[in-house]
Amino acid sequence: ADVRRPRLAKRLGLQPQCGWAEVTPEGTPLDQAIVESTANNIAVLPLREPPAEPDPAAADYTRLSGCLELLRDHYDMVLVDLGPLENIDVRDGLSHGGSLRGVDAVVLVRDHRTTSQERLGEIQRQLAEAGIALAGIIENFVVD
Repeated sequence: ADVRRPRLAKRLGLQPQCGWAEVTPEGTPLDQAIVESTANNIAVLPLREPPAEPDPAAADYTRLSGCLELLRDHYDMVLVDLGPLENIDVRDGLSHGGSLRGVDAVVLVRDHRTTSQERLGEIQRQLAEAGIALAGIIENFVVD
C-alpha cells in the first residue's frame, strides 16, 4: 500500500499481471490477483505501479479498504506496508474510507536516517487517539 513507491513485487522477483488496485467486486477477483507460496505459507498482493494521479496521496484508498476487507475474510493475518513514516497521517488514513480503517494493530518501522524521534512520537499519539494498538517498533538503520 505504499502508493508513492511500490517496490514489494520487484524486490521479491514477482511479475504480477494485476495487484490490489485491480481487485474490485466488479473487476479482478482476489484469487487471480494474489500470489501464493505454499512452501512458505505466505500470500502476496502487491501494488504493481504507482497510481496515474499527479498526487499519489490522492489514490483511491476506498479500493484498498475494500481489498483489505476481502483479505480479512480469507487470512488469519494481513500485513500492509504503508510506506515511510514521513508520509503517513493516521487521521487521513482513518477518514473517507482511508487505508487504516479496520486495522487492529500496527508495527512501525522507523528509519533512523529519515524519521525523527518527534515524528515517531507524533505517530504514536495519533494511533493512540484513534484506538489502534501499537504492536511494536522496528528500529532500522541504527548507528552505534
